Parts: sequence; structure tokens; C-alpha cells
Amino acid sequence: MPNRYVTSLALALAALAWPSLYEFASALGASPLERALNLARCGDLHGSAFIGHCPACWSGAAALLAASGLVLLGKPGPLRQV
Repeated sequence: MPNRYVTSLALALAALAWPSLYEFASALGASPLERALNLARCGDLHGSAFIGHCPACWSGAAALLAASGLVLLGKPGPLRQV
């Protein structure tokens, strides 16, 4: 399988995992107060949440999916030296 397919697949898998990874990473280094504030913003069902995640979760996933598509649709060949 060519490198661009592998790269595109890796980016697509990262996009699928992004909402959960974002939530885990933000909770990992947070104090109890920050965790409580994060639950008020992300992961709690409120007006700005979509399927339990905040817009930051979904925008990160969308950016990774867009990058996956760009890599997949890009012209194959060696990188140019600048």
C-alpha cells in the first residue's frame, strides 16, 4: 500500500479517536476545578454539545478528516525541496 494511503488511513483513524482523546488529554492534567468546568463545557449534554462532545472536539476531528482527504487526493510523487 502506498505511503499516502497509509497516511490518509492514519489521519482518518485519528479523526475517529479525536473526541475521546481530546477529552482524556484535557482531563489528564486538569485540577478538580478544571475538570468540573470542563464537564460543564464538554461531555455534558447541553446546547452546544453534539453527541456528547463540544465544538472543539468535533472541529479537531473535522480538521483531521480534511487532512486525510487532502493526503488521499494529493498528487503522488516525491516532495519538492525548498
